[in-house]
Amino acid sequence: VQTCALPILHEAYGNDLPCKRIAIYLDAPIEQLKRGRWKREEQIRERFGDQAGFSEEELTAFWEESLFPGTMSFVLPCKEKADIIVRDGKILLD
Repeated sequence: VQTCALPILHEAYGNDLPCKRIAIYLDAPIEQLKRGRWKREEQIRERFGDQAGFSEEELTAFWEESLFPGTMSFVLPCKEKADIIVRDGKILLD
């Protein structure tokens, strides 16, 4: 999240406003992520019929072959580099 449009600072810094990039990690248990994905696919099937979204079998295979390994390899390591971690609505700072 990067926001630099503060009028008071603008007078002092002009267009060279000080900005800092902050990494925010939204921490959720894997089972919660999985339930959310299953719910999303269920809503897609309900809205568009069985021709849309993954079937239960397809989603299970997709989760096991792609989503879960990708989360473990690419998403979870971001937690270590985060400036702020949000878990259960609470902000955790290093």
